[in-house]
Amino acid sequence: MQDLTLAEARRLRLAAQGLVRRRDGSSADVVRAAGAVQAQDRLGELLGVGVRAVGLTAAEVEAARSEERSVVRSWMMRGTLHLVAAEELRWILSAVGPAMDAKAHKRRADLGIAPADHAAALQVLEQAAGERGPLTRPELAAVLRDHSLPYQDQATPHLLRSASLLGILCHGPDRDGEATHVRLEDWLPPAAAPPDPSAELARRYFAAYGPAAVPDFRWWSGLSGAAAKRAVQTIAAELAEVRVDGKPMRLTAAASETIAETLAAEPAVRVLGPFDPYLLGY
Repeated sequence: MQDLTLAEARRLRLAAQGLVRRRDGSSADVVRAAGAVQAQDRLGELLGVGVRAVGLTAAEVEAARSEERSVVRSWMMRGTLHLVAAEELRWILSAVGPAMDAKAHKRRADLGIAPADHAAALQVLEQAAGERGPLTRPELAAVLRDHSLPYQDQATPHLLRSASLLGILCHGPDRDGEATHVRLEDWLPPAAAPPDPSAELARRYFAAYGPAAVPDFRWWSGLSGAAAKRAVQTIAAELAEVRVDGKPMRLTAAASETIAETLAAEPAVRVLGPFDPYLLGY
């Protein structure tokens, strides 16, 4: 097991995130290689892709999401907004979505959303988005109001988040600078899922964030401790171990074979946007 300093581990992490040698390819290629890009801040979303890419413009990243539909924004890991390759949204949600939504039960009660109201709201939102979408948050709030369902204050964003985590809605094209929501089944075509979505999520994480430890993966994904541990154990044969300031961490076997080369690379300076994945990955 190779010993690394924390400074060396950070150099390897920067390289894994595409922040040392930027990547050629489409927005979807860059997002996929980064594991996912945080998207709760619009500028951060655009910079999160652009700082990792060669030659991509903000307009091209926006077009990939709003027109090409090769990337998609939705609530996913940790129940926060991310940008991911479109074909990966469903399987990622199958791994993290229901658990993230279940964690919101207390918050839902605090907002006065009864279980029956929650179930009815999901149906109403899906129907409205399917028949009239894309719809903005105020438009969907009006739909909830018209059906005598909770919509005031934080009730509408909470219900939109819930519907997205459960694979009913996702973000569609912006309208006059405002986000819209669409029915996921209408926006994206079907896509194949990996046999074990949680294990695949772990595989993507350690490829994009290694060296890292299991608790890091648990934090990033939002999975339970048991689920995160099982996912990492499933792919253990694909990972190598290193010691970072004496603490065991993992990275992909391929990355472990190029540690010396990566550490010898010329340092690069990158200006990261708000909520950059590198800052929130551990």
